[in-house]
Amino acid sequence: MATKKKILKSAKEAGTYFVSLKNPLELRRHLLESSRKSVYALQSYQKILLLRERKLKELASLKQSLKELMYLNKKLNEKLPEYDYELLHNPKRLIKDNTPKIITKIEQKIVAPNAVPKAGTKTLQRLEQLPVKKTLPVREKTDLEKLEESLNNIEQKLQKLNQ
Repeated sequence: MATKKKILKSAKEAGTYFVSLKNPLELRRHLLESSRKSVYALQSYQKILLLRERKLKELASLKQSLKELMYLNKKLNEKLPEYDYELLHNPKRLIKDNTPKIITKIEQKIVAPNAVPKAGTKTLQRLEQLPVKKTLPVREKTDLEKLEESLNNIEQKLQKLNQ
């Protein structure tokens, strides 16, 4: 009895307190489950950050492609001969003239709205033959992977407690 009082007296002097916990295993289980939920939340946040980063990269590459297309379109328009836009894009005007005109196959192709290349054409074959870059960069573990590891550790501890 005297030793118990001495231990309590020395604990009070050191500033430590002892608190009894009811169902310590249940309390530990709740703490682990809450930490697991917070890790899930951090994982989803990391996924959102990765998606945002990928979106910005894709937008930058799209912007660069658009600039290149606009430059090439400008060069193409410089090389093409001048033509009457209304005459070529209004087939009814071609036929309404008093003088009968024969619409050639070339004019029909020009007048055809939004002609899409068909399968088997040279354009599509060239596109299919373009090489696809496949590189696997060596990288460190991301925050998301680290969170997954800690989540696995927490779930293993929960399983041990449940057994």
